[in-house]
Amino acid sequence: MALFTGVIENRHFTVTNLVISLSNEGDVPAEVELQVYRIPTLGFSTAILYVLHTVSLAPFNEVNSIITFDNVFAKVSRFAVRVFPSGLGGANIVPTVGLLDDSANVIRIIKPGDFQATD
Repeated sequence: MALFTGVIENRHFTVTNLVISLSNEGDVPAEVELQVYRIPTLGFSTAILYVLHTVSLAPFNEVNSIITFDNVFAKVSRFAVRVFPSGLGGANIVPTVGLLDDSANVIRIIKPGDFQATD
C-alpha cells in the first residue's frame, strides 16, 4: 500500500524545496521507494516522475533506520509525493515532508497522519 500526499498546489511558487524524511519505527528492516511527481494538469494521470529513490531502512534505534532527502526541487505549480513501503517492516514506515520557501523557511509540514493510503 502506498502513502500519498495528494496533489499540492503551488501556483505562486511559494514552495521551492522539500525535505523528505523516512523512518522505520518497527523492529524489522524495511524497503521504501520514494517518488516525487510534477503534475502539469489537475489529474494525476498526467504526472511526471522527477525524483525516484529506493532505500533499505534498518529497524528502529539502529544505524540507518532514518533517511532524509534535503533540497528536493519543488518549484513547480503542482506536485505530489508518494511513498511505497515494502518488506517485513513496510507497515512501520513513517514519512514526513517539509515544504520550504527559497530562504529555507518551513511553510508547512506534512505529517504521517496527513498522508492518504492508496493502492
